[in-house]
Amino acid sequence: MSEPGQVYTACQFVKFIRKTA
Repeated sequence: MSEPGQVYTACQFVKFIRKTA
């Protein structure tokens, strides 16, 4: 049910938030 693209996007989003924070 979890698509590789979804996980990749989530990882990128978290990294972006951490970098911005």
